[in-house]
Amino acid sequence: MKKTPIKTKLSAFTLIELLVVIAILGILMSLMFPQINNALQNANATKLGNNGMNIVKAIVQENIVRDSNSRGTIWPSKNANFFGKVDYTAAANSERYFSDLIQSQALENMSWSIFSGAGVPAARDKTEFEGGGYNAWSMIAGLDENAQDDTPFIFSRNFDITISDIQGENPSPLNGKFLADVRPFGNSRVVFVQKGTGMQVQRAKDLADPLLFLFGSTFNDKTNAAAKVVQAKGVKE
Repeated sequence: MKKTPIKTKLSAFTLIELLVVIAILGILMSLMFPQINNALQNANATKLGNNGMNIVKAIVQENIVRDSNSRGTIWPSKNANFFGKVDYTAAANSERYFSDLIQSQALENMSWSIFSGAGVPAARDKTEFEGGGYNAWSMIAGLDENAQDDTPFIFSRNFDITISDIQGENPSPLNGKFLADVRPFGNSRVVFVQKGTGMQVQRAKDLADPLLFLFGSTFNDKTNAAAKVVQAKGVKE
């Protein structure tokens, strides 16, 4: 007896079903993207902060050695004299101080790349670094030698503050002090390293409370009286 072949009907997505799947995937991606972006930003902030901690630790350690040998300080101050006498509180940009540190060999085994990260490229040499755009860090120059350890010292260059923003007993909110078009982090967060080498990452929206940046530090005519904010050069992208 001759068998009649059985035809099998192949199942397939209809156009409507395919569009539904694409729509669901789109919704899931839109829900997940902020979390993914936030995780990447946090990872980049931590890595940059670790670089910053290494910079400040190297400065602190070198200061200890120099103090024991009566050779003076390498803190950025009005009368610093480790690479020629320079008033770093009046410097045009923070690149001047960091460049002098590298060239003076005050920071052993450190290169220009330590000042990069989180979207800020590494400079290849002194000329490129001093030209701007290759340094992620602004700084507060002229800190007192006896300033509290939680006093902010260097901070990511997207945070556009002046010394007047952090002076006084009741400083104003700092959440409006971010540069949206500046790497690293734009207007999402700031990374800063304190004088005692502690590292902090604060979201912009949380800095409506300026104490999250200042902690217990003060800037007035008795404490940190000579302090000035010195911004990184060429921060606009």
